[in-house]
Amino acid sequence: MQHQDAHQTLQKIDGLRASTRERLHSSWFPNILWGTLVLIGGPIADITGAWVALYWAVIAPLGGIATGLYYHRREERLGLRDNPWPWLAVAVALVVGAFIAGAFLPGDPQGTGPMLVAVAGVTAFGMLSHHRATIILGIVSIGVCITVALLNPPIPNVLMALVLGGGGVLIGLRERQRETNQRASR
Repeated sequence: MQHQDAHQTLQKIDGLRASTRERLHSSWFPNILWGTLVLIGGPIADITGAWVALYWAVIAPLGGIATGLYYHRREERLGLRDNPWPWLAVAVALVVGAFIAGAFLPGDPQGTGPMLVAVAGVTAFGMLSHHRATIILGIVSIGVCITVALLNPPIPNVLMALVLGGGGVLIGLRERQRETNQRASR
């Protein structure tokens, strides 16, 4: 085998690896689901205050189950498996961390503590899936949370939800369109 042939073979293998990872870690569904839930949760937090904890206590497990089922079915369809433990560890840390931040930071009227935990989780999920747009969304959302904490606007949770939730929905829609276009071109 010539040096050039070996190099081309390695490039093809790298391309297949990236394609497989991309297909396995498709993020359109979780981005749209969680983005929508965050968009709904922002106004609930600003209007009802403490009732947002009940919203997330019910919605977070249901959203987690829906996301898990989506990935399980996707793995079945693709005939591939991914190690679920890193994903579960981030999900549990996110939920527990957000509830702890909400419970033990009563002097946080803007709700930035739980939202900072949530955006750290989004950033971690982006890193696990090697998805740049999700990582960038998480980093931008951290900046928005800090800005909200410093400026204390009248509707802080709506503003944070618009960035994190709206960004998640937009990323999810873009990912879904990209997948649809790739399927159509095959």
